[in-house]
Amino acid sequence: MGQGLAAVILAAGEGTRMKSDLPKMLHPVAGLPMVGYPVRLAAGLGAGPVVLVVGTGADDVLAAARAAEQRTRIVPALQRRRLGTAHAVMAGMEKLKRFSGQVLILYGDVPNLQPGTVKRMLTRSRRRKNDLVILTCRLPDPAGYGRILRDEDGAPLRIVEEKDATPAERQIDEINVGTYLVDAGLLRRGLSQIDDRNRKREFYLTDLVESARLEGASVDAVQCDDPSEVAGINDRLQLAQAEVRAQDALLVKLMRGGVTLADPATQHLDADVRVGRETWLGPGVVLQGQTRIGTGCRIEAHVVVRDSVVGKGARIGAGAVLEGTRVAAGAVVGPLVHLPPGSRVRSRR
Repeated sequence: MGQGLAAVILAAGEGTRMKSDLPKMLHPVAGLPMVGYPVRLAAGLGAGPVVLVVGTGADDVLAAARAAEQRTRIVPALQRRRLGTAHAVMAGMEKLKRFSGQVLILYGDVPNLQPGTVKRMLTRSRRRKNDLVILTCRLPDPAGYGRILRDEDGAPLRIVEEKDATPAERQIDEINVGTYLVDAGLLRRGLSQIDDRNRKREFYLTDLVESARLEGASVDAVQCDDPSEVAGINDRLQLAQAEVRAQDALLVKLMRGGVTLADPATQHLDADVRVGRETWLGPGVVLQGQTRIGTGCRIEAHVVVRDSVVGKGARIGAGAVLEGTRVAAGAVVGPLVHLPPGSRVRSRR
């Protein structure tokens, strides 16, 4: 097994069920285009390069990914025809011809996947010297997903897509999430053996498990306990569900960091907002964009702050709207005011 970690992110889907002119990967979750989440996840784990497989709206999707993560080299790979997940990974691997380490395969429409879950995959692979680790979870209703078939020792044997599954196999509740950690050499060999002899006439990446077992590779699985973490987004309902989970995670992080939330159920944050400890946020507060709130501030009910900086100990009155505003430490902004971009509020001290 080679050294290093690279990532291939599959982000070429059309998203027809979104019923939108906007490419699916650009729909925001907590203010960040969904494609930004797996890019940041891969970068945070030290993956490099990060290969982004693009299709619909390729230039815009690539630009959004690069804007979300500017410290990591993101290499585009164009999938001109969409012939299945393995076909998409083939396009990505064209950019990793000389890479010999491990390849992390992620989906661009799974924004809630947590770094800790993927770190478990990396740890499992390192400790057990696995050639392939897949991520799975159990669902009360697994309809529509590929099922995990295991051998008598509990190791993954193969993944069967629902359309190709027998009635007995469809009763299995452990499903394939689509996240893989695989040795680059094994991946190349597996991709060369995958064919489209199935009902959908597509090249399934799920066939990689069976091909790896046939050549004697070590295959393992990590199970995610929270199905909402690994849920993909295909329509507006699933987009809304992903938003709820993202908000929950952001608000919990704030509270654990020493911020008081008067009514978490009514507050809304964007992913890049930062709030200092000992700050109090009233009901209905909305913090958007690159907003920075200092320590010890008091933000009253129904305040909207967008791309602004609020200094230490400042007070923002109820119903105020701040856009591109700088509020000095200790300053007071009256209620029901609208401060347009470029405004500055000085301290009264």
